[in-house]
Amino acid sequence: MRLSSWLTLVRLFQLLSALVSACTNSWLLHYVWDRHLGLSGLMIVLELLICAVLIYTALMLLFQQTSRRSSRAGWLASFIIGDVIFCGVDIGIITVLAYAGLPDNCAGLTRSDFDHGDAPNSPKPGYTTVRFSDESGGQRGELDRFCGMERSFYFVAVVFIFSYIVTILVSVLRILERSYTRNSEIDHMLESQEAVLRLEQKLTEQRSALTPTDSRDEPPATGIVTTATDGVPSRAVPGAPPAIVPFPAPAPASPRSSEAGPSSRRLSFASSTPTAVDSVSLPVLSLPGMSLAEEEAAANLAVVMDGSRYHHHHQRDSSSGSAGPGGGPPPYSPGRLRPMSGHGDEDNEVRLSGYVKGETRAQDLKDAGGF
Repeated sequence: MRLSSWLTLVRLFQLLSALVSACTNSWLLHYVWDRHLGLSGLMIVLELLICAVLIYTALMLLFQQTSRRSSRAGWLASFIIGDVIFCGVDIGIITVLAYAGLPDNCAGLTRSDFDHGDAPNSPKPGYTTVRFSDESGGQRGELDRFCGMERSFYFVAVVFIFSYIVTILVSVLRILERSYTRNSEIDHMLESQEAVLRLEQKLTEQRSALTPTDSRDEPPATGIVTTATDGVPSRAVPGAPPAIVPFPAPAPASPRSSEAGPSSRRLSFASSTPTAVDSVSLPVLSLPGMSLAEEEAAANLAVVMDGSRYHHHHQRDSSSGSAGPGGGPPPYSPGRLRPMSGHGDEDNEVRLSGYVKGETRAQDLKDAGGF
């Protein structure tokens, strides 16, 4: 059961108890006053106090059940202050009743003296007075039969004190409940947010598992793509650069074949037909709508064969010279333009060996990066 329900039940008990006590005490007060049986001022004080308790309890119950005031900290604090005040009122009721002789007897609720206009003290047989008696020494009054109502009033006042203590505690717990509920709602929101994040992460992992990924290996650092590095067959894509053209690896050349020069080697490679798939693949790149010249193809081939030491202007310089029949180098003519001093009587074979030696020195310069 909720704390507000407990608070309502306690208020209802206070209201009913105060109503019964106020009604019985007011009836007895009217009975004594109407018969001029020496009404004491204590009964008037008791009636005023119990009526105040009744009005306060009714107002608390009314305020508590309207506009959700029982859930507001300000109203709950005012209820606590009112309960503390009326705990003091109940203590006053108990004090007055105890001064009147309760719960032992009710002798103090009527006067012991007789004023002008009071009913004469002519009790019925078996009674010693027409008023309340202290019931000591054989005393017995005609009003003693109503003393039970005042005793119940006394015990109700005691119960009232405990009921107000309960309402104070419930109101304090109600205030704390609001703060605790607020914190629990924050925790619930955080848990909900974590659940949403976990669900999003799970969905992301499922999407990643269902999405196909490219399993091709990264191209080698040298930029040469072979069948060992490209496991996926190439497809023709409109607008894409042309596919890589594979060329067969050249066989090692003999020293005598070197006299043909770099131009003959490039032409022999350019004129060869690609037959092996596993051979070195040369990336031939061109823009759409443009054709690649033979010299550019030969230059690219030389880049692959000669590595980073090859420079494009070397090929242009060599190709700008005169070529012999069949694309080969021109025949050797000994020293017509720039005669070699000291070698006029040497034959072509000796001169050729010097030419080969000079080419070797040029290769050394190329290796050193100076040519």
